[in-house]
Amino acid sequence: MIKAKRDYEEFVATQNKKKLYKHIRNFLSKVADPLLKKPEGEICRNDEEPANNLCQTLQKAFSVGPDASPSPPLNMRYVDASLESIEFSSLEIDKRLKLLKDEKC
Repeated sequence: MIKAKRDYEEFVATQNKKKLYKHIRNFLSKVADPLLKKPEGEICRNDEEPANNLCQTLQKAFSVGPDASPSPPLNMRYVDASLESIEFSSLEIDKRLKLLKDEKC
């Protein structure tokens, strides 16, 4: 059995690189997802912390100017703004509904 395994490994190593890499991956242990560090150096313990850090970093990189409002944290479930000032007429709704394709509705 050991000789057969050695012969197979030698064959794979010399003849087929794809099979060699597949064979090696089968013997490697799975690596868990690495933990991320906050800018302060602390380790993030849940999924929200790295997401919020990424959000803050992107906001700094892509903000328009110093008066740009900060992005809301990702754990915020509800937005304070309301849609009370927006009005839809029944004619506009009917017009939009007629534009929809029947097979995709």
